Amino acid sequence: MQQYSIMGNNSRTSEASVKGVFQNEMHHYAPDLEGFLTTCEKNYLLAKKIIDMLGGLKEKGEQFRFGLALNSEELGIIEVRLVESSRYTSTVVFHQVHPSTEWLPGTQFSVCLYHDACLAEVIEFQGCRNVEPAYQYPNSAMMQCDEKRQHNLFLYEWLLFCMANGCDLKAIPVGQQGGQQGRPKE
Repeated sequence: MQQYSIMGNNSRTSEASVKGVFQNEMHHYAPDLEGFLTTCEKNYLLAKKIIDMLGGLKEKGEQFRFGLALNSEELGIIEVRLVESSRYTSTVVFHQVHPSTEWLPGTQFSVCLYHDACLAEVIEFQGCRNVEPAYQYPNSAMMQCDEKRQHNLFLYEWLLFCMANGCDLKAIPVGQQGGQQGRPKE
């Protein structure tokens, strides 16, 4: 068996690097469960940190917004909304809205937080739901063989980006004035 790393040697992304295993010459992808769960653990920690910095989401429908900027350039607004909540799981939507570019769709993740296992998994990305753990490639939907893994790795990198570039963080409950200001505390 041969292992391939898609993330490269970049020190920032190598932490999120998860390897899949390609078996034999036909390139059948076998998911790396340990790596996938590691990414889901990191996603849970980052998502919880962002939600807790915003004051926590306790009631269904509760929503917060904060700004995102890089090098003094506004990158939009991040909306965090609690869709469902139960004793062991919560479903949260993270949505990046680009106010100045209507032609560019905002990034949107629906994430299930498994509180008992401390894992967070992407259950919907940009309207794409029910993604299989592995696909034969090529396929009619043109999904990558590791599409589910890639969605979760992208969430990890996106949450890291939000943490690092939320310098103008303003947690404002939707429909209220005021809020917290300042750089996110780690």
